[in-house]
Amino acid sequence: MTHPGDVVRAFYAAIEQQDYAAARRLLADTFLFVGWFATMTDADEYVASMQRLRGWITRIEMQRVFADGNDLCLFYNAHTIRGVVAPVAAFFTVVDGRISTVRVVCDSRPFAELWAEQGIERPEDH
Repeated sequence: MTHPGDVVRAFYAAIEQQDYAAARRLLADTFLFVGWFATMTDADEYVASMQRLRGWITRIEMQRVFADGNDLCLFYNAHTIRGVVAPVAAFFTVVDGRISTVRVVCDSRPFAELWAEQGIERPEDH
């Protein structure tokens, strides 16, 4: 069985390399994302959102990874095109070598200006 940390690192490496097909292969078909910008149950939609975010996030700097069985917690810094660094905590569940759940917690204020420029409504605007 593949270690959850290896799967998550491979996912972010694929995103970094803009290999979205490889990133998608690391997501389970039954998938859930809950985060600061949306909730999604479609892995393809999640990959598309990561592709859009890649235009705002220039680099993901992994800080710490903690694993407990199939569950994993990743702390990373998201570097934005504005030079702002946003700390992020992401929680994953990996089943059969694929990510089935992602939950992200962060201070989304660094992204507010970027959202406004793109005309995107933030979840707290609803």
